[in-house]
Amino acid sequence: MQTLPDISDLPPAPDLSLASTLKERITNFLNALPTMVTEFKAFISAMRILAAEIYSAAVSAESSKNSAAASELNARAYANYQGIWTEKGYLQGQSVQASNGAFYVCNVTHTNPSDPTTNTTGIWTIGVPIGAIGNINSPLFELLAKSSFIIKGVGSITYACASASTYTDRYDALQSAAINTPRFGRYGYYSEPSSTNLLLNSDTLSTQTVTVVSGTTYTLSFYDTGSVVLSGGGSGTLTGTAAYPQRVELTFVASSTSVTLTVTGTCRYSQLEAKTFASSYIPTTTTSVTRASTVCPIQVSNNMPSIKKGMTFVCDYYALGLLANTNQDLLGARLNANEYMRFVISGNTSYRLLLMIGGVAYTATISKSISIKTKNRVAFVVHDTGFVELFENGVFIGSANLGVLPRDPTMPTNMYLGGYDS
Repeated sequence: MQTLPDISDLPPAPDLSLASTLKERITNFLNALPTMVTEFKAFISAMRILAAEIYSAAVSAESSKNSAAASELNARAYANYQGIWTEKGYLQGQSVQASNGAFYVCNVTHTNPSDPTTNTTGIWTIGVPIGAIGNINSPLFELLAKSSFIIKGVGSITYACASASTYTDRYDALQSAAINTPRFGRYGYYSEPSSTNLLLNSDTLSTQTVTVVSGTTYTLSFYDTGSVVLSGGGSGTLTGTAAYPQRVELTFVASSTSVTLTVTGTCRYSQLEAKTFASSYIPTTTTSVTRASTVCPIQVSNNMPSIKKGMTFVCDYYALGLLANTNQDLLGARLNANEYMRFVISGNTSYRLLLMIGGVAYTATISKSISIKTKNRVAFVVHDTGFVELFENGVFIGSANLGVLPRDPTMPTNMYLGGYDS
């Protein structure tokens, strides 16, 4: 006979309310499942698009990297242009113009004298635009964004200007520089000769008569919307167009020893100077004021290569104006009247390389109409044979021949940016 278990040992009866809750949850999940599937499919699609975009961006970045590398190689080739090909060795990255007129870049340093047009050894690559000048690969000095010089060669740069001077900075704001402080504008360093503003109270100009030299060229300039009528030794009307930094100017030749300026309206930062163009503004009050010339020397030793052995000079410049029949120096070094070297703009008609060696002149003149108030890059390529080529803004302009030089000019201690200290 079996003994029945005690009722306390039996499992509890199921809770029917829990089953009802579970059924409700399963029903809700099944009802929501189609929406969840749709959202998951949308998520997968979005991930695929994102993956495609990431891949595209990666491909684009790789392409940009390759393009940048190619651009750098081209820039280096442009900056290392060696001129017409000759039978001598070349370094990797140097470029030449071959006998067929095409432009070639050297891929491997070599001493093979074969013409690059044969290109049988894989040394040369064709395709870079002829005569282009790119970023300067190894400059003597650079102009930094903080408006200062940094020397890339040997020594330091000592700027000098014996007077305070006013200028328009890279942001078109009018600034004043103390004595011996270099000025930097939108287009670089200001290199200017001395000049005198003959007007009185230049920032609040009123009618006045000024003493001038008959037969001398003068330039009147100002900012704002007023007007000035010249009479006596000058003629013409100059009308302003807008407030600073919009400047207007008028050049004339004085016909007598005095000029009267009749002023109407507002003429600010006004200037009358014995120049064929308007130089940087010189403020005045009760007397005329002279701004001293600027001098920027750089040591020659270990910086200036031998011009007899061949050299390249490249620079960027922005001309405020040009002096007729006058050589304006881009770079110059002068020991005395018998020994000097000058890279110059000659009037508005040519570039010139002027050498004086032992009192004998060697000159290369290459004709070119010179543009003002625009940034230009000019490159002089001087070969060891005395053959000189000139490029402006990447375009071959022309050539000239100095002849075989007996030696380098005897150099002074310093060369000068924008001119030499005579």
